[in-house]
Amino acid sequence: MKGLLMEKISDQRYLKGQQYHDPRNLNARIKIHTLFSTAKQPWNDFVFSNIMLEDGISVLELGCGNAMLWQEKASEVIPGCNVCLSDLSFGMITTAASRLRIHPNYSFIVSDSQQVPCQSRLFDRVIANHMLYHVPDIDCCISEVKRVLKPGGVFMAATNGEQHMSDLYDLVSEFEPAYQPSEVKHKRFSIENGVSFIQPHFRYVSFIPYISDLVVTDATLLADYVFSMWDTTAVINNERYLQLINFFQARIDRLGSIFIRKFTGIFIAADDPAAFSSISVLQAE
Repeated sequence: MKGLLMEKISDQRYLKGQQYHDPRNLNARIKIHTLFSTAKQPWNDFVFSNIMLEDGISVLELGCGNAMLWQEKASEVIPGCNVCLSDLSFGMITTAASRLRIHPNYSFIVSDSQQVPCQSRLFDRVIANHMLYHVPDIDCCISEVKRVLKPGGVFMAATNGEQHMSDLYDLVSEFEPAYQPSEVKHKRFSIENGVSFIQPHFRYVSFIPYISDLVVTDATLLADYVFSMWDTTAVINNERYLQLINFFQARIDRLGSIFIRKFTGIFIAADDPAAFSSISVLQAE
């Protein structure tokens, strides 16, 4: 079973053919984080505050998914900016394009992030938002990031920590003892090991934590989240969907809500320390 899960997290056929064939699974997870977050600042606002958009710059997002980040902020993107959105999944890019193509400063490509079909030194910013743990060869992907960035460009990579959402995984294991959450995702690219992947390519690296947890009061939406996860359905079949809702609802009725700790944030990397402004950085040896 673990071998199968290890393959699924970075299996591009599975990711584009099932998990991210269309936005449904991703939307189920986004909804939980949007509706029940304790953060003072919404995630997309947090990301935008660190992208450092300026007039005339070009931006590439790898693994953009349904481009929710840009859908919410489309009217705020400076007209002089050019934003290229890429994803391995044709379904995701189709969704993103259908909602953003009315804005002239967006372009869209179906692309493997290990082989970006763009010329070198083209972009001022490259974003990898919670996607590097899906890439088969992470070092290759970051090499591509470095290649397509202009001198002085900035790379931003969002990821999670090893204990991210572990309270939810414990609950699912209580519901079904056969469920064992995969640790592969955290071992691939995480808060704990992200610097080791990035520093061989960039001189300066900074990590900025996103302070947020979840206080969930909707059992159905939480069950939808669980069934959207790539390591769940192998042991919990769809016939148990209502059972899981009832399990979560009983916990909510007893405690008032379900509390889930989050550990997430973004790495900022560059070769020019001026790109960081007042952010403290880790300098590569």
